Amino acid sequence: MKNYKRRDFIKNSLALASLTILPLDMLSNTKKPMIRTAHIGVGGMGKADLEYISSHKNVEVVALCDVDVDILNNASKSYPRAKTYKDYRILLNEMNSQIDAVIVSTPDHTHAPASLMAMKMNKAVYCQKPLTHHVSEARAMRKLAEEKKPSKKELDSQLLYSEPKGLNIETGLPEMKKEKFKQGVYY
Repeated sequence: MKNYKRRDFIKNSLALASLTILPLDMLSNTKKPMIRTAHIGVGGMGKADLEYISSHKNVEVVALCDVDVDILNNASKSYPRAKTYKDYRILLNEMNSQIDAVIVSTPDHTHAPASLMAMKMNKAVYCQKPLTHHVSEARAMRKLAEEKKPSKKELDSQLLYSEPKGLNIETGLPEMKKEKFKQGVYY
């Protein structure tokens, strides 16, 4: 057996004791996963949605889409690393593997088509109300939601909510307290 010196014993004891004092998350190199979002419609309510959702530290805005070039260029100044698109269909096809959640804040007639396309790609979707224009679109969304069985599914078009309390890290969608009216639909 090797002769163990008192100085070595104290040094090793202090090193071992420091491990019990430090928080465990400091010892691991694991970070919370970034949620990569694509925003379809970035003017008006879309701008507010973009600013709120992107303010979360675990959200990375990777794509912006709007048919109005001036609004799109204005939004891209705040998010220079995000790719820009004028057509949501091209965005979803090109960025499919690079996005986790899709935020739809377009004029009403494109809510259902954009949301359905993203849902078919198994993306978490936040859509402003109204969710659909036609009963057939609502039925198609309900059927798709039942088939895909997402981890969180709320297809109410008007819910009672207060200010957002944060983002759900798993879905990338805002979490709300039910108190007063707030527009939005979550998939």
